[in-house]
Amino acid sequence: MKNNIKTTLALILFSNCGLAEVHADASQDAFYLQMRNQLGIIEYCIEKGFPSQWAAKQYEQFLATMTEPGDRTLVSIVESKGRQGIYYYLDSASEMSVEQLADGMNQTLEEHCKSFDENAKSFSAN
Repeated sequence: MKNNIKTTLALILFSNCGLAEVHADASQDAFYLQMRNQLGIIEYCIEKGFPSQWAAKQYEQFLATMTEPGDRTLVSIVESKGRQGIYYYLDSASEMSVEQLADGMNQTLEEHCKSFDENAKSFSAN
């Protein structure tokens, strides 16, 4: 979630610069793709038996308020990776499984999956 906040802050800061429009579009696209990947991860969690339908609905509603990037292929790739249980970092073309990330954070898969419910609360407050 910290990366999401940083991206939002960057968008606000660059809104007063001459390059704001170009950079903001790229940052907004990156943020959208990151959120779409997380939505796929939530679907993966649901498939694994950790129900987060409420979080998925909140993510879907939040994404519906954003402008989708023009390249639908990228959107499909990042969400598909998420549904496979893979965090996909498009900017570096690197990936990590949900299980690896959870383990690195000293969490079980269930704990990691439930963290999306907490993240989604920030969307529902809007």
